[in-house]
Amino acid sequence: PQTIQAAVDLLNALPEASVPCLIAALDRPLAVHATAGLISAQPAASAQSPRVFVFTGPLTLSIVPAGPGRDLLEFGEDRPGGESLKGELRMPAEQPVGPQMPYAHLRYNADLTSCGICHRDEHPAVDAAHPDAYVSRKLRSLARERVGLDALRAEHADCDAQADRARCAIFAAIFDHGPVIWRDFPDDLDTIYDR
Repeated sequence: PQTIQAAVDLLNALPEASVPCLIAALDRPLAVHATAGLISAQPAASAQSPRVFVFTGPLTLSIVPAGPGRDLLEFGEDRPGGESLKGELRMPAEQPVGPQMPYAHLRYNADLTSCGICHRDEHPAVDAAHPDAYVSRKLRSLARERVGLDALRAEHADCDAQADRARCAIFAAIFDHGPVIWRDFPDDLDTIYDR
């Protein structure tokens, strides 16, 4: 999927609208980036259960295999000038997933979405299907918080499905369906600490 709407369409075509089903269905090679960063609406649980970004062209998905963000699927659809349209779904989602659902619960207060707390220069997306659809600055992870592909692959190899089936299902969805490659965020993007 190249857009949030295309990802929603794919979720509706799957046997269930879950993170493992969606990630397993993506074309390969799968481009990923992982971070142990904790400052996010979807924080990593640890370096062993990092936040994983999955790149499908101009669309970035983010997931975490454990912790408070485990039930979220976050979206960032590229826009010009280093910005992206943000969206989020609580997972697993009930099908059919409507086109407005990725934006329906993002409102933090009258002036801000939950994305805008970290992502600067937030403004309404005039081309989206919901009044709470907003565009804001893209961010990159901190180098010191990166969890490399070999470490991510080792977590998959060591994952005990008897102990944590949901966590292992995420790693299996990433690694069991074809080649996985590493992708860095562009160096010209700010981190959350840059102002």
